[in-house]
Amino acid sequence: MLFRGTKLYEGHVKIGFWFLLTIMAVTFVSCSNPKADFDETKRLLDANEAILNNSLDYQLKYKTCSSSIAFLQSFISKHEKGEWADVARGMLEMWTQKRVEIENTINELSTKLQKAAIERAAQEARSEHILTNIDSYEAEGTPISFDGSGININGKYVFHLRGAILGIDRYNVVVELSAHYDYESKHIEFGKILTGEQR
Repeated sequence: MLFRGTKLYEGHVKIGFWFLLTIMAVTFVSCSNPKADFDETKRLLDANEAILNNSLDYQLKYKTCSSSIAFLQSFISKHEKGEWADVARGMLEMWTQKRVEIENTINELSTKLQKAAIERAAQEARSEHILTNIDSYEAEGTPISFDGSGININGKYVFHLRGAILGIDRYNVVVELSAHYDYESKHIEFGKILTGEQR
């Protein structure tokens, strides 16, 4: 994996504690001094910005944006008017847009991984019976999970094949596989692949 056993991975472990501390920090925003409160909020946002710039983990990026949004919303709720409130609202819009973009990226990469898994599974199914066409298929559970280095999928597919020449012979092939999208290399890697017949 990308981060395990590295200083960057250790940094991600520490970030887990950082999130707990930063969420608690919201409660320390005071009502008495908007400028001082904004400076403290900005300090927290700068720390989150550093995480965005140095991490490849999109899940972590998403949580970081949510953390920044919470800080700004807390500041605005206590200082609704004034120049610093206006600045905070502008920053809130920016962080909200960042989160939307990251969420869209996560969805796009997940879809890309799912499509690649189906295509590879179809290839494996047809290799079991030469000169066949795929009539249809079902996906029987394709859970997606995330880790610090990328996106994972464990899929099980049932392909219904028909003989390509006369169309008489029919087969039901089950394919189980795992796939991983790596954030750093931007490549999809396939793990163990199992095939079998469904009667």
